[in-house]
Amino acid sequence: MLDLKSYAKRARAELTTLRATPLAFDLQESINQLHVEKETTLAILTQAQGTSAGQVDEDRTVTKRVWECWQKRVKLRRQICRDLWGRCVEMVDKDVTREELWVLISG
Repeated sequence: MLDLKSYAKRARAELTTLRATPLAFDLQESINQLHVEKETTLAILTQAQGTSAGQVDEDRTVTKRVWECWQKRVKLRRQICRDLWGRCVEMVDKDVTREELWVLISG
């Protein structure tokens, strides 16, 4: 009886080991997937290396100029809106609230 219990225990341990060991098919599939990932990564890296630092600096300078131009436009439009709003406020009665004035202008 003791021999049978120890045999069953060893058999369970061996089955557990076999279940934990990956199958050759699964290993090959994982290897293939890693190869694809490696090739993709190398392609991205090669493309990134093709971009020169000078080109990046030039793009950054152009982008900065365009951004500054838009910022100037925003400031100018903001000032125009404030001036127009100020003129509207000057022309209406003092007892008209801001919301009422907005309704009058919008309507």
